[in-house]
Amino acid sequence: QFAAENNFSREQTSAFFSILKATHCKCIETPFDNMQDTFEYFKELVLCHSVRRPPFSVGLFNADQVQKIVDYVLRTYFKHFKMYKFAFTPRVRLNLSFNYAGIPETPPPESGVEEPDTGGCSAEDESACLEKSGSTQKAAGDEEETAAAAAENEDDIEGVDELRSLVESAVNKQIQQLKLSVDEKIQSQDKKLTEKLSTIEGAVTASVKAPSRSKKK
Repeated sequence: QFAAENNFSREQTSAFFSILKATHCKCIETPFDNMQDTFEYFKELVLCHSVRRPPFSVGLFNADQVQKIVDYVLRTYFKHFKMYKFAFTPRVRLNLSFNYAGIPETPPPESGVEEPDTGGCSAEDESACLEKSGSTQKAAGDEEETAAAAAENEDDIEGVDELRSLVESAVNKQIQQLKLSVDEKIQSQDKKLTEKLSTIEGAVTASVKAPSRSKKK
């Protein structure tokens, strides 16, 4: 509609649509805010189609048309830039998984449905047998869940203890290294200070001896 209202030719209309498409692709190439970069890219594309300087640019639009294009795109596309970006930018989801050294991975839960066992009941007592077997299976399932929860708690406690021991050993190692480095620095500073003091004492002794010799002469 904009191209028709401004009497754009086929080449100008095609170039205008291509500029808008390239600008939109620049907008949605990253989920982060890039409005300024997208606008700079849009200006470069408009400039490349408004100055006749082959083979670098083509003079399809004059100065008046360029001004209308910029005003139109600012008034429509860039005014709702964040809306277009939210609607068309692919969402990035980050799934994290941690693997600790020395701790085995937790196996996935087993999924399976067992058919109820009628226990050789007749057709008349089938409903009663099904109810009885269902209650028995429910009780057995509750016991299994309780045992699994207890085992999981024990595994969690063991894993926490192992993790705590690993962290403590790593921290102790770092502390020992830090102590060694601090001791080395202190010893080097003491050595430098001792050397400076000996140098100063030697200079003072030499300066004191020199006047006494001159008096004797």
